[in-house]
Amino acid sequence: MPLSSRRAASGHWEYLIRAVWWQPIVAAAVAAAVVVRLARLDPAMEHFLAAMLLALGTALVLDDPAAATLAPSPTTLWRRRRRRLALALVLVGLAWVAVNQMAGHPRAGPLPPGPATLVLGTLLGVVLASAALAGGDDQLGGAAAGPVLLGFVVVAAKLPGRWSLLPVAGHERRWGLVLAATLLVLLAASRDPAARRPLARRARP
Repeated sequence: MPLSSRRAASGHWEYLIRAVWWQPIVAAAVAAAVVVRLARLDPAMEHFLAAMLLALGTALVLDDPAAATLAPSPTTLWRRRRRRLALALVLVGLAWVAVNQMAGHPRAGPLPPGPATLVLGTLLGVVLASAALAGGDDQLGGAAAGPVLLGFVVVAAKLPGRWSLLPVAGHERRWGLVLAATLLVLLAASRDPAARRPLARRARP
């Protein structure tokens, strides 16, 4: 990579670290570590609570006060968001591994069991999709993510047996479908507003 390109990439990441709300992810990781270390709950419940906390920590990742200024730029909304998502997901992944190691369960591997990691991915999808959808043109939808996540967990706990999501073990396919749906919502909500408005105009009578 040419020297100028390396400097530009370095400057970009420095700006991204200053612009993204990564501090709540660190705080959520500390809280999750305390839960799994001190709560003495069932391992599945510990992992579920830790996943909720880490997912909630990403609620503000997509909030961008400079969105109105950057809207006319050649960089698309999705490109700006995926850089923020990359930074957040790296932090969450590292925190997830660290939290699992702090849990102190016998024979704990580098990652929690598959269902627990699937739950983390799904809850992340719920938080990020709701924040992206609620953000609108001003890209400040993070405040909506917490209530949406809590509502999703309550609904998941109350669903009847035919549609049950809990316990997670045995219902992995349903969690996978929810994850896929949240990713589709996130992608749709991350299209440039200029690209979405013609569709809205065509839909009007």
